[in-house]
Amino acid sequence: MEIFKYAFMQRAFLVGILLAAVIPCIGMVMVCRRLSMIGDALSHTSLAGVAAGLILGLNPVLTAAAACVIAAIGIEAIRRKLP
Repeated sequence: MEIFKYAFMQRAFLVGILLAAVIPCIGMVMVCRRLSMIGDALSHTSLAGVAAGLILGLNPVLTAAAACVIAAIGIEAIRRKLP
């Protein structure tokens, strides 16, 4: 296989295998803690952050990151108050 002659492709393949072993464990923890939809919520929040950054003339990556952090803190605060 010619593609694996390149060192970066070998490293990418190795990282992919390691992630394939670790990410399902993280997913199970998130499902058990009832946080399975937080990724979907934060992805939509980041889209709003990008839009706000573009409208305000700011760096969209930074505004998306800030929006996600604020949303994650808010979601956690709501989650702790509700049973």
